[in-house]
Order: sequence, then C-alpha cells, then structure tokens
Amino acid sequence: MAKRAARNEIETSNCEFRRVRLAVTGETALFVSNRDDPQLKRVLEAELGLELDWCLLNPRRMQAAAERVRGGRYGLIIVATGFVSHSVDRVLGKAAKSAGVPFVRARRGRLRATVHAISRFSGSLIVNGRE
Repeated sequence: MAKRAARNEIETSNCEFRRVRLAVTGETALFVSNRDDPQLKRVLEAELGLELDWCLLNPRRMQAAAERVRGGRYGLIIVATGFVSHSVDRVLGKAAKSAGVPFVRARRGRLRATVHAISRFSGSLIVNGRE
C-alpha cells in the first residue's frame, strides 16, 4: 500500500528520480522531523535506497545528532520543513557544513519534495563519487 502511494506521488521512471536514487542508494541519512512517521520512513527507504535514522526534535537529540554528523555517520541530512523550527538550521546545518554533508530541506519530507531537494544538491553527491 505504501509503495503504491509513493508511486502515485512521483513517477519513478522520471529522470530526476533515477538520478537522485543512483546518487543516494546505500547512503545513511539523517531525517529530521517533529513527529514519527513509520510509513514515510519505509517509503523513502524503499524508493530511494536510503538507510534513514529518524531524529525527533528535542534539544538533547539534536545535539547528539549534530555530533554524529560531525563524526561522519551520515552522507545526507534531510529536514522536513513545515514541521521543524529554525534552530535545526543553526544546529544541524552548521554541523553538516563543517562535515561537508549535504543538508536539504524537503517540504514535509514527502517523496516528491525529497527527490527535488536532493536533486538541487546532487552535484555535491556526484562529486563525492556516488554517481
């Protein structure tokens, strides 16, 4: 059911989708949201070939996530906009910049928005040898 819903949201034969999937498959990504959404997590992992660590907003978790980012745990950070505050940009954006990790904002974290957000930064993923 989740897979069918995801395919209705974005045409997976789409060139942009294929390029993004190729760039991120096998990557471990941090996904930041204000709520847990197991169905969205399954869709993003299945459709994009990512392993997602879900991070709920709270100061202690954000600091721990920032340390993991600086330590090289993630190859990508996805922030579900519309659900998170600007403090995420200050904490995780700064950590991502210092670690050289792409930091993307995807409207509500949905598949189509995530693909577009990653596509805008895919040049840096390709430079790092993912495509």
